[in-house]
Amino acid sequence: MSTDELVQFEAATPAQRAGVERWKRRARHKRWLAALVAAVMLAGLGWLFYVSNRDTGSVLPRFTSAEVPDYGTIVFEAYVSQNRAATLMTVTTDHEVSVVDIVTRSDARGLQPLEVITDGRTQYINEAPDSNGEWVRADLDVPAWEQVRALYTLHTFDTWIPEFMRPFTHILSKGPDTVAGRKVTRYELALNVSGAREYDPAAFAAWELPIVTAVDEGFYRVVLWVDDAGVVWKRESWGENTTDRFGLEVTSISPEPFVPAVQI
Repeated sequence: MSTDELVQFEAATPAQRAGVERWKRRARHKRWLAALVAAVMLAGLGWLFYVSNRDTGSVLPRFTSAEVPDYGTIVFEAYVSQNRAATLMTVTTDHEVSVVDIVTRSDARGLQPLEVITDGRTQYINEAPDSNGEWVRADLDVPAWEQVRALYTLHTFDTWIPEFMRPFTHILSKGPDTVAGRKVTRYELALNVSGAREYDPAAFAAWELPIVTAVDEGFYRVVLWVDDAGVVWKRESWGENTTDRFGLEVTSISPEPFVPAVQI
């Protein structure tokens, strides 16, 4: 209050003073209410910004002309992690994935080295690949061979996140990285598989082919290491309700034709 207002207040009757106090309380209440509304609005705008940047149909990268490079031989380092015990594998194949050479290495669970060369119908198995062991032939069809072929090939970002999946895909993190000397961007993604399956069951069934661990209901986690052309050079995936995790990284790629140790 100014000096004149203070003098007037002191000279006022008790009823007049009570009226002034009520007015002051209402003014303070209005100012507090206005501040609260402003804070809520700002918080709402912040949340809207957060959600709009995680509802990632608009922020996922697009690679309109992404194509995988031509190659004769490609080598992957793969691992399957189950309950913190990892099985490591080196996988070599050709561009068409007509023949696959898989070498497993010993792990903490006592799995011994093993090499398998197969075209999906015939398998050559070597139980001692580190010491030039004997190859044994087995004429057995490989279960889910088309899934194996889809798995051990070079994919693009749009193969992993096709158009129908984009509204159901959220970016959890994004940042620069390198894979075998290549500059890439690492995308950690959460995929709402329940929503995508319900939205387009046929497209979902076709998309599921290159996925290894079983796709659970709820969210599926995928990490993709992608170059500027949209080619995925490393990938990792796991379900929301499983401890199993599958990883695959391209360690070398060559124009030379793939020649396995045993001809099929």
